[in-house]
Amino acid sequence: DVSVPMDAALKAWFQGLQKTGIEGNNSSSSSHPQVLAASKYLEASIQANLAWGVLNYEQDRSDRLIKASDYAKKALSVYDTTDDTVLGKEGLPRVLSIVASCYHQADSAVTAEGLFQSAIDRNSLAGANSTLTLLQIREAYLEYAKLCSQWEKREGDAKKLTEEANAINESLPPNWQGKSGLYGSLWFWTPGEML
Repeated sequence: DVSVPMDAALKAWFQGLQKTGIEGNNSSSSSHPQVLAASKYLEASIQANLAWGVLNYEQDRSDRLIKASDYAKKALSVYDTTDDTVLGKEGLPRVLSIVASCYHQADSAVTAEGLFQSAIDRNSLAGANSTLTLLQIREAYLEYAKLCSQWEKREGDAKKLTEEANAINESLPPNWQGKSGLYGSLWFWTPGEML
């Protein structure tokens, strides 16, 4: 699904996380709220990527679910502590979906379902029609469908969720169709562009 070796990707994401921590503590960035907000959102994106990588590609780790959940919790906390008037809720569907996947793998299906429903709720997301947000929402539908397919008497729901994900996929530009939700977490701008 992803063409980058996960060991190298996890290492690069972890290094990026360390870098955002250093730059976030830099006093010159605190004078620019947009730069600080962008740094926080980048940190959330990296935390979510680390959670996703550990959850999906490190099955041999005994602490896999704990580690992934910790990264996901930190990613979600950014949305609670950052002024969303600067950048909005960009990336929130992906973070909610990853947190939900952690609950799913911890056998907390009801909590996971509530988080998946929040992740796919386009009414609460400004800019929900952007390509990256749609990619994230499509991925949330697919993960939600996995949950329902493993839940007794929810196969019909799983089928409907998969159909919804396929419809979103068809609405994406051709070069984005079929791409992993991971691509929805990559930012194609720099904090300097926000000034």
